[in-house]
Amino acid sequence: MSVTRHVIEDLIPVYLAGDASGDTKRLVEEFLAGDPEVARQVEEQRRAYSLPPVQAELTPGAAVEVRALEKTKAHLRKRSRLQAFAILFTGLPLAFVYQHGRVAWTMWRDAPTEALIFLLCALGCWVAWFAGGRRLRAGL
Repeated sequence: MSVTRHVIEDLIPVYLAGDASGDTKRLVEEFLAGDPEVARQVEEQRRAYSLPPVQAELTPGAAVEVRALEKTKAHLRKRSRLQAFAILFTGLPLAFVYQHGRVAWTMWRDAPTEALIFLLCALGCWVAWFAGGRRLRAGL
């Protein structure tokens, strides 16, 4: 089977987008070298659909939005750490072991003062975490 003009025309959008494989690119370029009319049409399409260079500078409004996005991302990272500590401090006093046929609540039994301190830390983390969510909903 020979490669017809219709096959090449089907491949031109992929070729112009730069998504063609090496073999497809060579096939299209070989065909274009032998058919100046199609080569001219492809060059016209390339000029017509080429994108202007990307503007690298931010407008003042966009700069404000980027700062707000960075601030929000930092706040979300802080909230994630707070949640991790809250879960940790909540779980530590509730840790238990299975010993001699029974469950033993180790921290409450062995160190009730430390258990209370951990629960107070957990409470502080949870309060800060919920306050951070309220702050996010209010728009930082």
